[in-house]
Amino acid sequence: TFPKKQLTKLEIENRKKQQEEKNKKQAEYKLKEEINQKILDEKILSVIKEDFFKIKKKTKSLCYFVTEKSDLPLGFPKFDQKLVNSVKEAVKETRAKLGAISIVHTHGMVPAQRILIAGLGPRHKITHESLRVTSGKIAKRVSDIGLDEYCIIPNSLPVNSKVAINAIVEGAKLALYSFDKYKKD
Repeated sequence: TFPKKQLTKLEIENRKKQQEEKNKKQAEYKLKEEINQKILDEKILSVIKEDFFKIKKKTKSLCYFVTEKSDLPLGFPKFDQKLVNSVKEAVKETRAKLGAISIVHTHGMVPAQRILIAGLGPRHKITHESLRVTSGKIAKRVSDIGLDEYCIIPNSLPVNSKVAINAIVEGAKLALYSFDKYKKD
């Protein structure tokens, strides 16, 4: 065996400085992650279970789900006939395919600026995973068009409401997450 080398005071100080720098970088990274998570949580969703007419708040985008072989989204309330016709056309465009999205501008007919229609596929095949995937695509689409908030209406889904809300939030968080630990500023 070799005798252990004794560290000089300079080497000890250098190692302490290196450890301090490492700790500082880790703290900065952790702070950035916390800030990003807060921004993401604010940006993500307001999940609403009530009818649209009970909502007093204006929103930039109101999101509804649609299933195959239906002409209107799930839980879609009575609106002006022109708006209903526009939504029916949007439903036809998406063909209610899983993840397909169409946007209808409301032109002030309702408090929301846009109504986003998202396809879920066949009603009997709706699962936690299909809701998660579709809500992730909604989140990406809303983010891509520059909106900072939106509401998803999870009415009349053939799954448990807690499961549906969990899937919606999980999908949106995963879709908007960005790992940038090694990204230079």
